[in-house]
Amino acid sequence: AFINIKKKLSFTDGPVQKKETNDVPKLYLDINTADSIALLKLKGIGPFYASKIIAYRKALGNYVSLDQLLELWKFDTVKLKEIQSEIWVDTSWVNKLRINSDSVAVLKSHPYLDWNHANAIINYREQHGKYTSLNDLKKIVIFSDSLIVKLKPYISLD
Repeated sequence: AFINIKKKLSFTDGPVQKKETNDVPKLYLDINTADSIALLKLKGIGPFYASKIIAYRKALGNYVSLDQLLELWKFDTVKLKEIQSEIWVDTSWVNKLRINSDSVAVLKSHPYLDWNHANAIINYREQHGKYTSLNDLKKIVIFSDSLIVKLKPYISLD
C-alpha cells in the first residue's frame, strides 16, 4: 500500500481558501484536498472533470504538479490556464510507493507503472537487494529517464 509522508500543512482553513484580488474574492483550492463540490466552483469544471480529477488524484497518490491535470482525457492547456490561478498543489499529501517492499500489485496500480515495470522493480530487488538510490532504476532497461523523472516524487526507499 501507499505510505503518506506528511509535512507541515501550508494552509490554515482547510482545502478552500479565499484569495483577494482587486476586491473580488477568488477560490484558492488545494487540488489534493478539494472535494467534488469545491471543484465544481472552478470555471469550466463540471461533474465529469471533477470526478476525473479526484479519481486520477487517488490513482496517482495525489498530485505533485498542476501539469498532471493535462494527463486527464481532453483536459487541455486552455482549461488549465482558466483555473490555474484558483488552484494549487500541496505536495505534503503525496503518497509514496515503497519500491523496497511493495508487491507487484501495489506497484502496477500506479498510473505511471504497468505490470512489466512493476515486475522489473521486484526482479531487480530480488537479484540485487534493496534499492539504495532512485538511480538504481536507471539500471533497469525498460525505465526511461523521463519515466524516472515522473516517478521520482512517488518513490520511497523505505
